[in-house]
Amino acid sequence: MLTALLLTFAPTASAGGDGIKEAVAISEQNYQYSDCYHIYPNLPYSWAISGAWKSEIATWSFGKNDELKDLTPEQNDLEDVDMRSRGTDASSEGIDTYDIALIVAYGGLFSDHARSSIEMMDVDGTDQNCYSDLSADIMWGDTDLNQVFAVVSQSGNAEVFDSGGYNNLDDPTSAFDLYAGFHGDFTQRSGTDNDMADFTNLSQSSGVGDHWIGEMIRTPLGADNDSCPTVVVYGQDATHNATYFHDAGLDNYTVSSGSNHDHLTFFFPGGCDPANADTL
Repeated sequence: MLTALLLTFAPTASAGGDGIKEAVAISEQNYQYSDCYHIYPNLPYSWAISGAWKSEIATWSFGKNDELKDLTPEQNDLEDVDMRSRGTDASSEGIDTYDIALIVAYGGLFSDHARSSIEMMDVDGTDQNCYSDLSADIMWGDTDLNQVFAVVSQSGNAEVFDSGGYNNLDDPTSAFDLYAGFHGDFTQRSGTDNDMADFTNLSQSSGVGDHWIGEMIRTPLGADNDSCPTVVVYGQDATHNATYFHDAGLDNYTVSSGSNHDHLTFFFPGGCDPANADTL
């Protein structure tokens, strides 16, 4: 069963776009450098996950379908040019110039459980933190970005949502409408690439939020070990957001009016029990 929670905030900014459909997959697999506070272990299936996304989209009519791996992207490439306060982008504007984006990387939950982060390597040596705070460093959508999917631990945490930690992810007058992540820890496994391929294929024209939860959830035997996908939809009201959750697709995200994102709706699989987070 899917359950929705509502949160309201005020719009503050403006929008743009180039009209060309573009996709990007950013995946961090081999962490071999110690320019952050600690050295990360490898994420063994990251490239397979991003490759599955790219392979499915390659059959569609997208003008660009990029895959950026390891040392090509860094945390500043996740951050909107208006919000970025540190370092220099590897590209001029980061992922906001694409329409849909997949991120496969490490993630973390701050001690206050009101904020979460996406952690990546620091390529240019200007940022020793190597993370993007999802509540402070990012505002997506004022260029092109419509949807972001994060195969990242704690990237869609329910406590963070309830605390308003995802309120500022979108430019509220833009076409950005959907952010998908995971509540609690997410453990990569053999077969996650197949899950990603199924999700991407099924979601081409509709059901993008519904399929994210349906295809990415895993509930193995035991306790505190589920993979719990979640979705935040940004829109006008609860009815609009539920429509977008079901009707929008990776290649069809025009349900949005592109303005007045006054509501956030959090979709999640009830009863899902991950590591390092409460049961949903």
